[in-house]
Amino acid sequence: MHDLIRDMALTITKHNPRYMVKAGLELTEIPKIQNWTKDLDKVSLIDNYIHDISPDTSPKCPRLSSLILSKNYLLKFIPECFFEQMPGLCVLNLSETSIEQLPNSILHLEKLNALLLGGCGNLVYVPPLEKLRLLRQLDLTGTSIEEVPKGMESLTNLKILYLDCCNLKNMTTGIFHRLTHLQELTLPTDVEGLKQLELFDGRLNSVSDLNQLIQSQQSEGRLTSYHIILNEPGEVFGYDEYYPPCKVVHFGDDSLADSSLGVDENLLP
Repeated sequence: MHDLIRDMALTITKHNPRYMVKAGLELTEIPKIQNWTKDLDKVSLIDNYIHDISPDTSPKCPRLSSLILSKNYLLKFIPECFFEQMPGLCVLNLSETSIEQLPNSILHLEKLNALLLGGCGNLVYVPPLEKLRLLRQLDLTGTSIEEVPKGMESLTNLKILYLDCCNLKNMTTGIFHRLTHLQELTLPTDVEGLKQLELFDGRLNSVSDLNQLIQSQQSEGRLTSYHIILNEPGEVFGYDEYYPPCKVVHFGDDSLADSSLGVDENLLP
């Protein structure tokens, strides 16, 4: 955005709704507490060098609906009390930061719709999420968590769930039975343990991953319908409809469904 247009937009939105936008300004710390006014609606501090937030920082922003701290690659620590006075927060974007854990104060964010943590490669701890019942999007892609956050089964409004985490070891498959509103789901390459999965709607990285999913479901699996986008280098293949129950796989264009893709036809349902 041109600087002049950006400045004009910020002027228009200065009062109602009130925005604080300090993106790409090479900030090394968050704005002073006096800048976090009670009437703030949206705050964007994306793409800075923020590396430290004082342990006692707790902005009093009851109307704040969106907070974006993504691409602050040096940010490692968020104070335990930081979110305690932001009860109206709907969108929290901490993606591509270096945080190692989320503070328990996110449990105060009962209106949260989106929690975005993709690319937080150092993140090893996410507190129980059962209170975030309005959550519709949860992105944990590329984090270092080893198990699905506790309380996930209570997030019955989830529509988008990204769980492609290379260190994920313990996955309680029963959680998917209650997440009936899921529209997009990405999982680690190793999906053999998902015997309870009934509906899969999301992306796989290769034909090999597709074969693995199908093979894991043939004996004890419960998968009855799916909608899969298959990503191969330079190509995107889409399954255009649901198949209840799974019978024949089509790639949208029958000419694509041949041996050149490396699909093991013996594994297809």
